[in-house]
Amino acid sequence: MFHGPDWPARPSGLHVLYLVAAVALFAAVALLRHGIRPARLAAAVTAAAVAVPAGAAATAAAPGGEEMNPPLARGMKFTARLVPARVRDRYLGPDSRRCEKRGAVTYCAFPRYVSWIPLWASAVEPVVEALPPAARGRLPVVRQYSDSWWMADDHDDRSIGTFMVWGRAGAADAHRGALASALVGRLVRLRATGDDPLAVAAALALLMISAVAAGAALGWGTALTLLRMTAVLLGAAAAFTVSDAMDADTGATPVPRRARQGLRRALGALGAGLTWAAACAIAVARLRAGDELRAPGMAVEAAVCVAVGLLSASVAARLHPGRVAGLAGTGGLLAAVSVSLVARGPYWPWPYPQEDGWEEVRHGWLAALVVVVALLGPACGDLRSRIRRPVRRGRCGRGRPAPRW
Repeated sequence: MFHGPDWPARPSGLHVLYLVAAVALFAAVALLRHGIRPARLAAAVTAAAVAVPAGAAATAAAPGGEEMNPPLARGMKFTARLVPARVRDRYLGPDSRRCEKRGAVTYCAFPRYVSWIPLWASAVEPVVEALPPAARGRLPVVRQYSDSWWMADDHDDRSIGTFMVWGRAGAADAHRGALASALVGRLVRLRATGDDPLAVAAALALLMISAVAAGAALGWGTALTLLRMTAVLLGAAAAFTVSDAMDADTGATPVPRRARQGLRRALGALGAGLTWAAACAIAVARLRAGDELRAPGMAVEAAVCVAVGLLSASVAARLHPGRVAGLAGTGGLLAAVSVSLVARGPYWPWPYPQEDGWEEVRHGWLAALVVVVALLGPACGDLRSRIRRPVRRGRCGRGRPAPRW
């Protein structure tokens, strides 16, 4: 059974009794498969009668859901006053930790974990040594938190957390990497994704489709125009989800850039797609009686708009990281839409569903979607592929790659 390092100690005698009874119970059940005998049945019933109360009594000292998770159980904010007094004194009080300074970093550990401070220092010191001297005066404190009660503790920008497990099951390297990453993230203040523009665009899109001609039914032409405007708006906003603060790093990173960018674009496309689907459902519900929208064809148009925005931003992110890539993605999408609106001809890409060329243009949108999606893969490749290894000339003029640095 799982037992947290900050849980109260279990009674060993009852725990041993429970384990013995559980073994006897499983053995009796295995024997019952070969035939029900009175002795075997009595042994199984007796073992169960001992194992259940012994196990309940042995685990009674462990924190329950009400004690460990007051926010979920009671709908209250997790604060120190909601936890038992023994927990506040041992893990949350002002004297619950002992602090020790090593180099430029201060480490605060629970009394029984002070011997772990050198392990934490081995993860933090390489990061500190790589910093310029001027930046070493604002380093955060490495503070140990309780595994079960950390939400009730004080948190601020002046500290980073480490917990009550280190190196278990051969995970020492993973724990060192997590602590070092926490320090790096606090120093450079990395943000995970630029999803704010997409959230704002989603709210505006749903508000627009709901508020235009409020209280009256929508004609199919108005609904079509609003959905196309929504597609362009969501495509421009989805471009900002490509922004990655680690794009400029050409060294080793925990997750390859291709995976990071693929996940960002998938989440951006998913958010934009769900918002457009919701807007389409609202538009269909507001249509006049007898009108209809060809939603599948319009969904392909919206998908191409989102994909073009993501592709433009992905290409721009390879040249300049940050929010500039999102702006470039928005500009690329708006430029493509502007050109397509001006260009006229038999295959104009924005016809009405009732026009003769609707089916042919719909096939063209499908082909464009396949091409743009296919280009998204190479656009999120590793930036290190642009760094060419120098060529060293031999005596005969033949080039050969220089050794790795």
